[in-house]
Amino acid sequence: MVVGLLALAGLGYYFFIMEKEATLNTEQSGVGQGELETQEFLRRLDDLQKITLPTDMFSDPRFTTLKDFGSLLKAVPYGRETPFRLP
Repeated sequence: MVVGLLALAGLGYYFFIMEKEATLNTEQSGVGQGELETQEFLRRLDDLQKITLPTDMFSDPRFTTLKDFGSLLKAVPYGRETPFRLP
């Protein structure tokens, strides 16, 4: 019981010290890390919004007359009837 209490006290002290040492570094040439990440996000968002995908191929007769030549798979039972019996 005493060992558990000491471990809990040590853990609390450790987190208390770590919390005081954990600070956000905002001294990056006058611009914070969050602002840099926001600028990068907006730059990538702008690049994504510039992308245009043509959809006229979906109304092309060559696309609409495609036939599916795939075959359906049969349902196969999975597992073993008796899981404790070796195959």
